[in-house]
Amino acid sequence: MSASPTSQPSPSSELPIRAHAAEFLTSSPGGPSDKTTFQDTMSRTVKHIAFFKFKADRTPEQIAEVFRIIEDLPRQIPGILSLTWGPNISPEGLDQGYTHSFIMTFENAAARDHYLPHPVHQAAVKLVVPQLESVIVCDHEA
Repeated sequence: MSASPTSQPSPSSELPIRAHAAEFLTSSPGGPSDKTTFQDTMSRTVKHIAFFKFKADRTPEQIAEVFRIIEDLPRQIPGILSLTWGPNISPEGLDQGYTHSFIMTFENAAARDHYLPHPVHQAAVKLVVPQLESVIVCDHEA
């Protein structure tokens, strides 16, 4: 028997979304919920997302150099699975002046925690931050 176009999804088809939403709603911004095990935390990938607002006088060449520096990080720091970056293309007008972003995917939270103080990352920070008026960084598990 096939479902009609107006029928509601079965409860079992909604379960993964409900489970994820419940976990999201019960976790604190500082860490996982009490129901999340250490193993869960260590096995989930982490998305590290940064939004850049460049200083007004930065040239296209200076902006390109920033992303060349960022593109080198996965080759030099273990635990980075992927990196994507680019200029904002959203038509919504909600960017608040942030013109570029990148998403770096880590194997897990431990890999991200290793990356943050890593000397190569810290050297990149010293080169990139002076080019920026502002930066926002947000991480989440995936």
